[in-house]
Amino acid sequence: EGDRIIYSFKSAETTDAFWGHAFALLSHATDSKVPLLLYNPHEWFFLARHESERLLFDEIMNIPRQIFVVAGHNDPLDKFTAKEFDGKKGQYYMFSEKPFTKGNYYLNIFDDFIIEVWLDEKVAEKIDNFYKRTKLFDDRAKDALQEIIQERGRNKMKISRNKKRADRLRAKFKKYFFITNS
Repeated sequence: EGDRIIYSFKSAETTDAFWGHAFALLSHATDSKVPLLLYNPHEWFFLARHESERLLFDEIMNIPRQIFVVAGHNDPLDKFTAKEFDGKKGQYYMFSEKPFTKGNYYLNIFDDFIIEVWLDEKVAEKIDNFYKRTKLFDDRAKDALQEIIQERGRNKMKISRNKKRADRLRAKFKKYFFITNS
């Protein structure tokens, strides 16, 4: 309780690779009765690396554990991603107005562990612009997104353990989801 560690990465892609490993470890190491809560300005992970993201989510839901994902926008590609969630074990909510002021801020809550990520501001802005201008996700769009997340920049990840803060952040979003015990 109260400990934290901070990592720095040179691209959103390398941040995401490490993040995926930490995500999987914490998913298994924390109380499976407590749903995972994720906030992303855009859920670009399913678009950039669909196969590995789908495997990760399926593995977690088979624990069994619920996953609640909050998207900070409701652009066409945010809506496109909604099909990845069954509405029971995997639930997805899109905000009309983002709940955090920083457009580069990502949040994952695993019981009393918190992963916070700040992508490079320029890269985050490019991701947001990509979402605003892209109506259809095809191979060309996937290539464009891959280029954006491979760009060099300053990306930071903080992993901390703080029960009070985790509970406070979770309370901000839990009203959008239905919690089951199975």
